[in-house]
Amino acid sequence: MARAGDTRRGVAIYSLAAFFLLFEMALQVSPAVMTRVLMGQFGVNALELGVMVSFYFYSYTAMQLPVGVLFDRYDARPLFTAATAVCSCGALFFASTNTVGLAALGRLLMGFGSAFAFVGVLVVAARWFPPSHFAALVGVAQLLGALGALCGETLVALALESHSWRDVMGALSLVGAALTVACWVVVRDDPGEARAVPPASHLNSQLRSVVFDPQTWSIALYAFCAWGPMAVFASMWGVPFLARQHAIATAEAASAVSMAWLGVGLTSPVVGYVAHGRKARVAWLQACAGTGFAASVLLLYAAVPLAAVYPLAFLLGFAASGNILTFALVKENNKPTTAATAVGINNMAVVAGGAVLQPLAGFVVQCTWDGRTEDGLPLYSVSDYRWGLLIVPICFGVGIVVSTAFIRKTPSKTSYEPDADFDFLA
Repeated sequence: MARAGDTRRGVAIYSLAAFFLLFEMALQVSPAVMTRVLMGQFGVNALELGVMVSFYFYSYTAMQLPVGVLFDRYDARPLFTAATAVCSCGALFFASTNTVGLAALGRLLMGFGSAFAFVGVLVVAARWFPPSHFAALVGVAQLLGALGALCGETLVALALESHSWRDVMGALSLVGAALTVACWVVVRDDPGEARAVPPASHLNSQLRSVVFDPQTWSIALYAFCAWGPMAVFASMWGVPFLARQHAIATAEAASAVSMAWLGVGLTSPVVGYVAHGRKARVAWLQACAGTGFAASVLLLYAAVPLAAVYPLAFLLGFAASGNILTFALVKENNKPTTAATAVGINNMAVVAGGAVLQPLAGFVVQCTWDGRTEDGLPLYSVSDYRWGLLIVPICFGVGIVVSTAFIRKTPSKTSYEPDADFDFLA
């Protein structure tokens, strides 16, 4: 763990890792304000666009377990550097292509590199700061990720008013290239002595200890349901839905949706700070899921004025902040030597919401479409979007059930205290 003299370097490394998280969130949500443009550019409908965009989540999700294992066993510097480089290349590839298949490949590359961002921030937080700071730093990471999404949607929407989508994606690629150089120069692995790494022969037993614990999957299911609504509403379909429902410009709809990102960003550190102890964390999970269910029903299905959309979107973000507590719960359920792997599985569940639910929502929207077009593109009604967005309250409803009936309020037998030799996420 970091000594007092290493605090300044730790802050610098954590800040850079957090900026990577901010950057990858901007990449993740950028298509939300480009839906009409991309549909016209590639000649696709809602379902096809949803599938193309969600290739980001396919690689992101698939990489979460390998990312956890890699961070458990290797230094952070080369992993961060390679990941940012792949993100930069993916953005450039996406900006340069004219075919759906190659655009999907660009999104796949962006997701592959971005898979290292969130777990990487947690790795840096655990290796450079005291254990007592971990939950708060998870909340700060969530705040910065939300800021990336908020800035990504709002700034990209504004940039699209005077620049092409290809120019915007090219600019993001340049940001990624600069970040790659900075990671190689700044990031270091550990301020203390050489980190103890378990023998490779122990890998299978370590994976089994994580994978075969029922609590791993109960917590992961909640994480999926907590973040799935953000992937569906805030990252993809919320902007076109609000633009259609309230007859407003895309930039204004993006501003309203950004309140969800502001909500998750501002409340995540608070929830992480006040939810001390497993019983309190589970109670907060229940409160977040209940709030999300109520807010989403009002936001999506009640005849609320535009002014009410902003606070309701903020509450939707607050509800999603319960997702950060799942990382603390899964961390304390596992040995420090397997903590990154456990966190990777949990984050895999988080981002699986995008991989599964974004195209599913697009499929429902497409199935309910009445065939009307505008400028040669499908014209979806408010009702079409509402059917697709039904996924949002369903997710929160499942979250209520899981947090009430399946996640233990007391530590399980497999819970672990910090280990002196293997203190990765202690």
